[in-house]
Amino acid sequence: MADGSYIKFDAKELATLGAAFKVADLPAWKALNKELRKIITPIANQVKDAALALPSSGDRRFGPGLRGGIAAAVEVKMSTTRKKGAFARIRVSGTKFMKASGITNPRLPRYMEGLSKKPWRHPVWADKGKNGGKWEGRWTVQASHPYLVPTGISRKDEVRDKMATVFNEALANQLNKSTKS
Repeated sequence: MADGSYIKFDAKELATLGAAFKVADLPAWKALNKELRKIITPIANQVKDAALALPSSGDRRFGPGLRGGIAAAVEVKMSTTRKKGAFARIRVSGTKFMKASGITNPRLPRYMEGLSKKPWRHPVWADKGKNGGKWEGRWTVQASHPYLVPTGISRKDEVRDKMATVFNEALANQLNKSTKS
């Protein structure tokens, strides 16, 4: 589900299975988390590739630039809890974006995705030969280029099916352990 500046692959329909894990031991939870991370990490890598493939008309003068900063800031957040079941979220961290790109506005990834209510505006600088490269006082609206939501949404059904398989296998293993003891 697309929500804000991240995609959340939610396993609410698997919450009942999560309830069966309330008695699960810590190694079972770690194994479940590891399997879920294997499912989500390739999608996060595709989001990074999509960010790097965004159109660019300018030249990079310092650091990795906007696209490289977005790619460096893509992160996976996972949680497997006994109360809520499991979820995985792919997001772009504004703090990591600023550190990686050297750009001081942490909202630029949201603007690029098109998730902001306001348009993304930026100043237009003069050429070096004209006015010595000084600002002419003009602003332009930058078009958004979604990279996060389309990449994640295209794989949502596949992720849901894989998560269900992982949960079913983990549940079967947990039931086998509890019947043996």
